[in-house]
Amino acid sequence: MVKWNLFPGRGTKLVKNTANSNKLYITPQDQQAWDEIQLIYVILDDTIAPLNHMGIRSQEGYMIMIPPQAPFMVINLSQGNISVKISDNIVDRIDDDNNTDVNSDSISVGISSIKEEGFEIIYDPYLLENKPHEQLDPEYFISQDLVPSGYIDVLIKWYSVKFTYPDYNLIFIRPGLGISLQTHQFREEHWKICRGKPIIITGSKVYYNTSHGDEFNIPFGVKHTIINPSQSNWVILEETYKGTFDEEDIVRLFNPNNYSS
Repeated sequence: MVKWNLFPGRGTKLVKNTANSNKLYITPQDQQAWDEIQLIYVILDDTIAPLNHMGIRSQEGYMIMIPPQAPFMVINLSQGNISVKISDNIVDRIDDDNNTDVNSDSISVGISSIKEEGFEIIYDPYLLENKPHEQLDPEYFISQDLVPSGYIDVLIKWYSVKFTYPDYNLIFIRPGLGISLQTHQFREEHWKICRGKPIIITGSKVYYNTSHGDEFNIPFGVKHTIINPSQSNWVILEETYKGTFDEEDIVRLFNPNNYSS
């Protein structure tokens, strides 16, 4: 059995169930979490939705069945604490005295435990949380002939680089990482994948098998993110928009990179 303790604003890894069907138990640890149950999100296969729309409720919390080969993740956007436990559908594969208790800050322990339990890690939002954040150099992408001439600004973050043009943005996403799950009030966006195979979340849908040329529309106020699951290749995204583009017009719902503009 694998368990996480999730504090406010924290999430599990996005993992794929590679063994039998499993049960996912999500238990609020305080009244605040119960009161804000709709702010606890679950990714199950190609859907992301509030816990109370996905799980079967009991006195202790909620239970969700995880089919074989289905990706899943839990994101705690409430101001309370929750616990997340995975156990086999028929019997626990490790008895209760040897359960692996994974604090959401204990990344290396979590990775080891999940692999042993028969889950494939697709995305670890805290992959580099406890490592030095190297400053990215935009000249590297320019030297690789990946950046057309004519850009008017560059925004450098430790996990991405954005080149701004008069009518679009070109965004590079670092291997193994993603941007925040976010919304915008004053603009809608259109994304086109130029390189890589990112995971795209928009609204209630999760898209895994993306490729070059795929396009996505993101209306006003719809939550969205892009995740680069590759451990070696950069994702390149072309972004256009309608409305008013302002870096201040970002509500970061889930911000594992701890970025603040």
